[in-house]
Amino acid sequence: MPDLSEQIITAYVADVEASGHRFDPVALRPALVELRAGYRTGSPRFTSADARAAYSLAYHPYHAHLMVEVLRRMADVMLFDRSTVRVTVYGAGPGAEVCALTHFLAEHRPAVKRLEVQLVDAEEGWTDTRERTLVRSVPTWWSGELVLTHHVLDLTEPADIDRAITLAAGSELIVAQAVLTELL
Repeated sequence: MPDLSEQIITAYVADVEASGHRFDPVALRPALVELRAGYRTGSPRFTSADARAAYSLAYHPYHAHLMVEVLRRMADVMLFDRSTVRVTVYGAGPGAEVCALTHFLAEHRPAVKRLEVQLVDAEEGWTDTRERTLVRSVPTWWSGELVLTHHVLDLTEPADIDRAITLAAGSELIVAQAVLTELL
């Protein structure tokens, strides 16, 4: 199977071009510079579409690659023995964990035919971005049914924490790989 990072970037660019736009990575440079500055001074902001696009191309593929490597090393304990798997992801952003998990399922658990994911993030703009990073990308490497439910929750708010905990009920896997940036 081709490298996941390459598949993510290829699918992203193809989707941009299929929507009638010319993919211009140079246009995203200012947003990427701003993101990197944000990481140096605290927490970056993902409120603009350019910031989310820059992140989706610069960081998202790498995070997915790291996550799939973790899943591969845990393959012997990832005993998804049903055709449907339920997952909750905190600090979901563009969905690197979902990319990694679907890639892992294609390689190691072909019997899983449906993945139900609760995606939790404080930035509501990721919901639209995931249309490109997940909905139209994942089918290029995984043939199962992907069911995504998006939740905009601020994990510094007690009521949202309670809702986030409730969402995880029934999940076989809970991922909080990027949740620290949600709390800063």
